[in-house]
Amino acid sequence: MGKTINTYIMLILGALFALSTQSCKSRKKPVNTSTTAISADNFARIFQDKASDWDLFSCKLKVDYSDGGSSMAVNASLRMKRDSLVWVSVSMLGFEAVRAFITKDSFYIMQKMPRKSVMANNIQALSHYIGTPVTLQQLQNLILGNLILDPKSYRWSESPDEGIFYLKGRKDSLEVTQRYYFKDIAPLDVLIRSLSVYNKTTITYTGTQPSNLKPVPSGCNIKIEDAPQADPIQVKIEILSPEFPTNLTFPF
Repeated sequence: MGKTINTYIMLILGALFALSTQSCKSRKKPVNTSTTAISADNFARIFQDKASDWDLFSCKLKVDYSDGGSSMAVNASLRMKRDSLVWVSVSMLGFEAVRAFITKDSFYIMQKMPRKSVMANNIQALSHYIGTPVTLQQLQNLILGNLILDPKSYRWSESPDEGIFYLKGRKDSLEVTQRYYFKDIAPLDVLIRSLSVYNKTTITYTGTQPSNLKPVPSGCNIKIEDAPQADPIQVKIEILSPEFPTNLTFPF
């Protein structure tokens, strides 16, 4: 292959962190999701409730990656602790190849194949790999289908005939458009665009499945465009065995 395993893993991690998975009802009280309840006046409260309605999350992933010239398929395990860390273990040919550990200010990658090595850097370096500035909280919000930006950064619009509402936000050099269904506040798609460099990420969802706490997507398709004439990076992700457990370990 023309690229190292670490390069592929960083690109796949970038795609995983562009993954906006679905969260739904708060455990505190049911949310009325009729078109009269979801409005520019109260959508912020709904999403703030959703963002705080979990502590630990885990799932299995099947990831297919292509960039026009190369392709690969890997299996991965994802674990998270809210507002604290993200842990990813990537397997190839039945063996663990890479383990990643992301905190609020740093990230670490341990490569085990073909030989063991460890890379450590700050969260700003991860932003460089992904193509847009990110924080740990933003990454976790993306993974669980919550708003990427502060709710006050969004403008509201709706399309009742399609049963969809639009949230478009801008902060610094980042523009985000998120579309949801009125019926159950399920995400339809997300567009993330850099205003300072050519970088655009589109996420489209492929269905939902239950977990022990709330529905999560069964998968999504991600398209990352980082140069006008270059082939886009495309990632297909299948989500398996999602769970919100009461206890998790994060070995590194």
